[in-house]
Amino acid sequence: MRLMTAEKGEESPIDKYVRFKNNINLWYNEMRVAGLSVEEQESLKPYFLPSYGVPPSQEQLMLMLMDTQLCGFSLADANQSRKIVGKKLMSKIPELRDKVINSARSKKLGEYIWKHGVGPQMGYSFN
Repeated sequence: MRLMTAEKGEESPIDKYVRFKNNINLWYNEMRVAGLSVEEQESLKPYFLPSYGVPPSQEQLMLMLMDTQLCGFSLADANQSRKIVGKKLMSKIPELRDKVINSARSKKLGEYIWKHGVGPQMGYSFN
């Protein structure tokens, strides 16, 4: 897990992990508040649930982006996304954000993946 400091006023990934580990219903509530359908919530479980709502690695990020139930990225696109995220290539982040949101099965799902799956890997929320 990237143990980076969060943006000022934002919760760090490790703090969120501890909070959700202590009460996993908080993660389910977060998804409901984000407007995700039950089907969308189920499609996120393989990537979020084992680590209590906080995807821990860039490899997990790649798998999540490639999942056809989520964004359907190709291996090459997912790997490029990993590099953008890992190296914090600021000039490419807006384009990646748009691609995640527009490739997802729904806009709300894409926004959730961006905010809670991709952003924490960079240590920023990038809303």
